[in-house]
Amino acid sequence: MDVFAPVEVTLPSLQHKHPVVIYDSKRFPGRSSEWFFHKENRVSGYNVYRCVRCKSVNEKSKRSGAGSIGVPARIYIQNEHFMNDPDYPYGEHICSFETNPECETSSVYAKRAILEANMDMRVNPERPLAKYVKMLTFFEEDNGKYGHLDAETKRRAQTILNQVGNGFNARKRGLMLNYQLGKKKLLKQDKALNESLDVNMTENEGDESVATPANVKSEIGQDDDLSKIRKTY
Repeated sequence: MDVFAPVEVTLPSLQHKHPVVIYDSKRFPGRSSEWFFHKENRVSGYNVYRCVRCKSVNEKSKRSGAGSIGVPARIYIQNEHFMNDPDYPYGEHICSFETNPECETSSVYAKRAILEANMDMRVNPERPLAKYVKMLTFFEEDNGKYGHLDAETKRRAQTILNQVGNGFNARKRGLMLNYQLGKKKLLKQDKALNESLDVNMTENEGDESVATPANVKSEIGQDDDLSKIRKTY
């Protein structure tokens, strides 16, 4: 199998371990496919990735009682390179990729920005409104993860973040939850660090002894004469 193209965009995923691979469609301009890590093919050595939207649609169908509607489309990746064209995956999309609103490029990146902000909140907790504002600025940086997007797509993504579900109010609960988790994590780290410092200080204090002539003579040897020891400082 020939190499198709390098993987250029990866963004945070709910799996945490493996990022989601994004491919901006050439066949369907204005649309982007999302691919999650499924497994490694031990025979070929390729990593198998499946369509995020296909999986979502299929899971919803199963939860509704209608059962599975098919197998998600898949692609192969090796050494950060697509081994086939994501616009022509193995197996057909079952998510209506060409017409699904969630597959529009602006929607894809807006949702990933929300996920990224929430994940970052657990590591770098700050007030929800401040984090929300930073999330909007993701699309204003020319050299960031979203810098390759055209101006119109960036504008639409920001509009989605501002309007869907009443903007900040729709994100506040999730951001606050992750803010609290982040603060708890930092408090635990601070507590562990302080306990470690206390232990080290105690151990160091315990190692210190008073340098009396008797101690020195004992350590040097019973036959040594303290008066003959030369100063070395």
